[in-house]
Amino acid sequence: MGICDTTLRDARFSPSVFLSKDEMLKIADILDKICVDEVELGIPNTSEQEISIIKEINSRNYNFVSSCVYFCLNDSNIDESIENVLRSGCSSVCISIATSKKLMALKTGRNEKGIISLMKHAVSCAVDKGLKVVFSGEDASRADLSFLIDYICTGEECGASRFRFAETVSCMEPLDVSNVISKIKASTNIDIEIHSHSAYGLALANSAAALHAGASWVSSTVNGIGERGGNCNTIDMILYLYRFKKQENYNTQYLKALSDYVVSCTRDTGYKFTPIIGSDAFYYENYSNYKHKKLYQAYPPELVGNTDALVLGKTMYEKVLEVWGFTLSNEEKSYILNYMYEHKKCLTKSELEQLLKSQHLP
Repeated sequence: MGICDTTLRDARFSPSVFLSKDEMLKIADILDKICVDEVELGIPNTSEQEISIIKEINSRNYNFVSSCVYFCLNDSNIDESIENVLRSGCSSVCISIATSKKLMALKTGRNEKGIISLMKHAVSCAVDKGLKVVFSGEDASRADLSFLIDYICTGEECGASRFRFAETVSCMEPLDVSNVISKIKASTNIDIEIHSHSAYGLALANSAAALHAGASWVSSTVNGIGERGGNCNTIDMILYLYRFKKQENYNTQYLKALSDYVVSCTRDTGYKFTPIIGSDAFYYENYSNYKHKKLYQAYPPELVGNTDALVLGKTMYEKVLEVWGFTLSNEEKSYILNYMYEHKKCLTKSELEQLLKSQHLP
């Protein structure tokens, strides 16, 4: 059983998580000391800066497998995206493709046959380039199971080494997870990884149920940071494996240091990312996700007395400003970005308005 820590990737999607390059390198240092099996470092097709940071982490010759993620939406940029993975120095890539009917329609405009064709193209391209390939079923927990098994078997035939079952929208309890993973394992020989979100606080329990049913990998983040209630907590999962699965290969004495350091980077003691009541549990930086939020929410925030909001952060920065009707000068943009990084927080529309007024910028 192995852990794929996605902290450095999921930090890009988590409101109020602004990690500098030095902070990312320090987190990688501690993850390596703990002997985490694999670390997903980022998204190399987003910018040259992202590729540069991933390359620097890879230059340090850590013992963990270095991976990155590629969100595949169409055929047109597969070759370019795989080349960016290779340039980043990663030896492994996770290719993520929507597998539920709702997200297939929203993100790709394809039917199930078209999704399998897209996946075959992307996986084959990466395998041919010598990469270890993990392919993900985004929103697999809401996918048709017979289609999902066909999708997984086809990916295995194309040379992928692992399938990531992504519970993108929390909708399962441990028994559900156990049943589904058992059926997948009965139909394929490929390694299975579980990636759970924690809208109901069940990410650890669901991940443990998946392992019990035959999964061999868990996707997790330090302190559970992540969108929509966060992810399975790396700290919790390592101790679970240590105690209940007798995996003593992890250096658990560094767990508190890792958690404390990430707290210092995010200036958060855990409340923001707490499922159900966390202040950021229903925040969206990605405008497309916010626009279609009913597809991404396990339940409306009003059910638990919380609220959702579109916020200005690192993801889709220009699009959010456009939606809000702001036309900012380069000086204003530079000031706002520096402010968010310095204070480790995203901004609501009203906070942005007040901040601009208080600075009297032109």
